[in-house]
Amino acid sequence: MKKFLLFITMLFTLSFIGSANTCNSQYCTCPNGTWVTYGQYCTVPNVEVEIKYYGAIAVNIETEKWSSAYNYPSSSSAKKKVLSTCGENCKVNIVSAGRCGAVAYSESTKTLEFDSAIGGFAGAGYNTREERAKEKALKKCSKKSGDCKILTSVCNAGGI
Repeated sequence: MKKFLLFITMLFTLSFIGSANTCNSQYCTCPNGTWVTYGQYCTVPNVEVEIKYYGAIAVNIETEKWSSAYNYPSSSSAKKKVLSTCGENCKVNIVSAGRCGAVAYSESTKTLEFDSAIGGFAGAGYNTREERAKEKALKKCSKKSGDCKILTSVCNAGGI
């Protein structure tokens, strides 16, 4: 099995080098725009792709329906998901990549507040960014009403 894997790896490497545009003239242009001279090979840079995920929270105070989604490939797909569950009349809050978002709600005053937080708050007394997002949403809601509670929260993977 090890010999087979080594053989496949070698084939892949040789086919990759073969397609790397060997230079048979004095100057050659590589696909990435760099130049090489006779006998050299074009190099392929290492490219790191950071995947970003988005979320959304939708709430309709009148119907008391809500929906949340997290780790969707785009903000529009997350929004579409929550609206399909909550309904078209719901207020949508997008949660950006690498963030957590929370919604606080007061039933008595029909107050609805959203806030989000990013990582890096552990040193400020928070174990997670989700805790931070919840606290920020509650703080905003409490300025308008005394009986606020967290309705829902979501967290997304990915960077900013």
